[in-house]
Amino acid sequence: DGVLHTFESDPHHARVAAESFRRAGVADRVRIHTGPALSCLPQVEAEGPFDLVFIDADKASYPAYLDWSARNLRLGGVVAADNVFRRAAFSIENDIPGASAGIRTFNESLAHSGVFRATMLPLEDGLAVGVRVR
Repeated sequence: DGVLHTFESDPHHARVAAESFRRAGVADRVRIHTGPALSCLPQVEAEGPFDLVFIDADKASYPAYLDWSARNLRLGGVVAADNVFRRAAFSIENDIPGASAGIRTFNESLAHSGVFRATMLPLEDGLAVGVRVR
């Protein structure tokens, strides 16, 4: 009975995602929200708490996504974030101010907040995984 909410800032990417979900036969279980995720996330909060939050977005905003996850994941829920090695964030978004600092703050908060039990996996540009424990 689960539903997947995905947030795409670019309308073209939203259309590509919609077609991919349609081809996979799961379009009826997917809600695509178009626009900046931080602006769209409040639209889904009433459907929480959530089981999983996957973050692969603008790196400068990773701390805000983590805060949202801490408030909206159920106990035992999982947050996973891609591109969490600062060097990767810098090389991917070296022209975007705050990307490296956002990743650093995200990693420190995930590790030290006490809200999550977390680890990092050295896959490509790094994957952080945390389980909400309080």
